[in-house]
Amino acid sequence: TLEYIRPAMTTLPDGRVFMVYLQNGKGRSNANESQLVYSIRSTNGAWSKPVVVDPDNQTAETSPSILCVGNKVYIAWSYANKALTGSNEVEAVKDELQSMDIKLCVFDAENDSLSQVKIVCSDQFMDNYVRMNEEGESIAIYYLKEDGGKVLFDRDIFVRAKIFFNTPLIGTVMKGIELE
Repeated sequence: TLEYIRPAMTTLPDGRVFMVYLQNGKGRSNANESQLVYSIRSTNGAWSKPVVVDPDNQTAETSPSILCVGNKVYIAWSYANKALTGSNEVEAVKDELQSMDIKLCVFDAENDSLSQVKIVCSDQFMDNYVRMNEEGESIAIYYLKEDGGKVLFDRDIFVRAKIFFNTPLIGTVMKGIELE
């Protein structure tokens, strides 16, 4: 059972409430049980059945962040790029933490659909604690990059990935992102 569900909510332009949170993924091992879902509260107060954000992923997901811009809700989160074992051995824990990377997708409130999930960052570091902010005509995604528990200071602590509103969404520090 998950100890923390890490909910994040925003109000959609039509008055509904959009929420992401972590649930126990069915059929997953304890180390990989956290699964990101979303639910929408209608204007009459009823919540929809939870929908899995990335149904192809079977590894741990955590640290969701959302940002509503117009009819779009940007969803970013950290995920393990490989199955976690739950080992308590120091080297195994370090290896598993370094498998944490960042994904992103967009919920379109006009037709209640999710874009394809894209990888924002995939590297040998632990990428976690995702946050987003609107900056002029773009969105900045911030996340903490750690190496075995040591925060990297050779760059900004938080790495910023910029996404532009009125073009195919492209550009990050690590690689290009294109969303539908």
